[in-house]
Amino acid sequence: MTLYRSLVVMLLLSTGAYAGQGEGARLFTAATPALLDERCQQEECMVIYWSLDCPPCHSELKTLGDVLKGREAPGMVLVSVDGRAQLAEIGETLSRYRVAQLESWITPSPLDLPLRYAIDPKWFGELPNSYLYTAGSRKVRIVGEIEASRLQMIVSRFARQAKN
Repeated sequence: MTLYRSLVVMLLLSTGAYAGQGEGARLFTAATPALLDERCQQEECMVIYWSLDCPPCHSELKTLGDVLKGREAPGMVLVSVDGRAQLAEIGETLSRYRVAQLESWITPSPLDLPLRYAIDPKWFGELPNSYLYTAGSRKVRIVGEIEASRLQMIVSRFARQAKN
């Protein structure tokens, strides 16, 4: 990456927008979990925290891409906890697994204790870590890789929601 391109990407990330992959990766800060919680009380959604260094995360992203088959999935949110220094590799990974069209966030640096605490005070950092927000503002934590049948059911529910 050229120095100029690196500076442009860093500038875009510092403003919270980057249109290089799918809908664009936004900068995930300590205020973001509250914003997502508020939004997800209005509509069902799922927030998936993942990392480049997490083999089960890659497996789950591949399964999600297979289930989606390139379709949009309103309410499906991906959060990479690797830090913006890994932006290029994160974008390549999302494209490879065919999930770059999903809403995507990236932490400013590798996940640290204060940011992890802002996400969930009971979370110890295990990945993948997902939160499913269901009707009635119920928030369900799912630790570990989600099996294909369950992801299919969740994606189908979101697709129905998008049609209504």
